Amino acid sequence: MSAAAFGLVPGTSMEAAANVIAGESAGIRAVPVLPQRGVTGDVVAHTLSWLPDLPVDIGPRAWRVCARPQNATRALYEQRATDLDALEAAWGSTPACKIQVCGPWTLASAVELSNGHRILSDPAATADLFAMYAQALEEYSAVLTQRFGVRKLKVHVLEPATRRIAEGSIPGTSQLDPIAAHSPKHMGERLHELFEAWNRAGMEMMLDQGSRPLIEVVQVAAPATLVLHQRSIAGFSHAELDRVGTWLGTGHLAHVGDGDERSQAKSVSGLMRTLGYSPAQATEALMMDDPQGASGLSAAARRIAAAREAAHILHETAGEF
Repeated sequence: MSAAAFGLVPGTSMEAAANVIAGESAGIRAVPVLPQRGVTGDVVAHTLSWLPDLPVDIGPRAWRVCARPQNATRALYEQRATDLDALEAAWGSTPACKIQVCGPWTLASAVELSNGHRILSDPAATADLFAMYAQALEEYSAVLTQRFGVRKLKVHVLEPATRRIAEGSIPGTSQLDPIAAHSPKHMGERLHELFEAWNRAGMEMMLDQGSRPLIEVVQVAAPATLVLHQRSIAGFSHAELDRVGTWLGTGHLAHVGDGDERSQAKSVSGLMRTLGYSPAQATEALMMDDPQGASGLSAAARRIAAAREAAHILHETAGEF
């Protein structure tokens, strides 16, 4: 049984966030992402900062691809280096680490080409993004290994846009320029190719589709771990729960929960029963805090601690509630 911070931390100071992660986490440490820094601090910007072959600038609606690095591009690279220096000073070595990245499908829907169209609207540009994404993450992993002595790396892949992409509800430049829907099977296959390559490089994939996961994508992508948010589970249909239960026969669960440690532990134990598993198998879940609503560092610390204690309770009780 283990726990880890989700990775989204309030505030703008990497030093303060690093101290909260180190103080409240047990074992694995999550590289913090600081959305309150604004457009340059969210998970999209964090991911763009380690894609050197994708220079970008801040456009009128979103990040926009440029022919060569701009001031905004250089600022992202400099911020990443400064943040890594701060983490190294705060942590020293950390053999187990979790990084949070914006998945390639969601990134393709969030970033525009130079002509103002989303990358997602252009199959060739999307394919190019996947290719550079695969190489860049391996290079980023090597940087973490060199700086922190990381031997175990979990990659928390955020793909909240997959359902909207499958539904064809991502807007184009206008109503007359819709972006075609993509099949869940196709999206899962492209993710699976990346996951297989990263697995061979020693990274462990965690797929997180937010509050409305598309289980068909999970089944094909085959990540090591499926991230489920406590607040979304109640909205699952019986068919979706059956598919989750079937998938868990080959993978692991990461549970993002809110509330005190006992309520989180009971939630995971109850979910395993619903999926047809022994409560003891709840002890295999990775517990993570729900960062929503943590407006300050002290609240974030309490949420991370609650996830850690929930993991301890499940371990001590073998999941029996």
